[in-house]
Amino acid sequence: MLRRSRLSGNWPYAAIHLPPNPGTKRFRPRCVGVELLNLGETAMDWNRVEGNWKQFKGKVREKWAELTDDDLARMDGKREQFEGVLQERYGEGRDRIREEVDTWLKTLNS
Repeated sequence: MLRRSRLSGNWPYAAIHLPPNPGTKRFRPRCVGVELLNLGETAMDWNRVEGNWKQFKGKVREKWAELTDDDLARMDGKREQFEGVLQERYGEGRDRIREEVDTWLKTLNS
């Protein structure tokens, strides 16, 4: 059995492999293995952005010009707040915003 769960408030997910349920009432599933999904470049890149937020503010304003200085101060380099403010300003869905941010992060590496 495979179950997805969020890790520590960030977007990466873990796939937790559970043993098959033998059907007894006493059986309590326990994690037998954890496979990290989607933790590659994106998490590492965002750590870099968060650590150097003052330097990245200019690049953020180039990409998303509708953001105000107050928006940037409210984000303070935190990805969830960043995506939330983008949703408010641009009226896009969470998945669409997340894709745009991931694409932007990939362009920073180029």
